[in-house]
Amino acid sequence: MHVAIILYSFTHIVAMNEAGQMARQSTAFKIGWVLMFVASLAAIGLGIVIAIPTLDPGAEPFMQASLQNVRMQNPKVADWVWHENKESIIGFILLGVASASMTWNAVRRGERWAWATVLLIAVGYGILYMVIHISIAYLTYIPAAITLTVLIIIGGAMTAKTVFRREQEKQLPKPS
Repeated sequence: MHVAIILYSFTHIVAMNEAGQMARQSTAFKIGWVLMFVASLAAIGLGIVIAIPTLDPGAEPFMQASLQNVRMQNPKVADWVWHENKESIIGFILLGVASASMTWNAVRRGERWAWATVLLIAVGYGILYMVIHISIAYLTYIPAAITLTVLIIIGGAMTAKTVFRREQEKQLPKPS
């Protein structure tokens, strides 16, 4: 119920065109950019949750040993694992912030550059993240990565028609 109210509220935020007039948006476009925005916020949330040490299993299930045990055997490997984990977390948060801000500020106005950039960030990073983690059999966050990537793709598909139509309208000569 709460999700439906939030989606309804977001879809009724008015987008303005360059002339400051209300731009017409289809329901599919509104739902699409909201999906992209919510998925971007979820990426930020996931990054923050993973950053909390008590909630993140880290690489311990993958290594089948605690980071402390690995540190006693090989401190350099333990440091590398810890830093690599934190870099992934920061990447999730920063890409979520970039995608959310572009979606909020430009995609909802139908700007093609932002639409393409958000899709490239989400799909590119999502696929890279999944390939790397599946290849080393570290599957803890794969379901979340798949969900976020699919939501962005669905949102991008729902907004594509409007984004490309707006670009064509800009290129048409204006009647005198």
